[in-house]
Amino acid sequence: MKKSLQISTPKKVDAPIEDIVEFLENYRELIAEKDLVGSKLISIKIPIVLLEAFRFKADQENIPYQTKIKELMKNWVIENT
Repeated sequence: MKKSLQISTPKKVDAPIEDIVEFLENYRELIAEKDLVGSKLISIKIPIVLLEAFRFKADQENIPYQTKIKELMKNWVIENT
């Protein structure tokens, strides 16, 4: 589930410090969610039955299957470092 952040740029440089801090914190959270490194298109052979089962299960979770693959890869790398 994606989180939507409301970011409003302070109108003046002399904006209240609370507004500036809120803007910077919201911006930090926004860019932390992005993949700033970019992506690389790859090709991989996967058995048809496995891919169909994976796509079915991803559909049950209402998540695109490629997104789920990336999520699993990221979790595996984090857990094994």
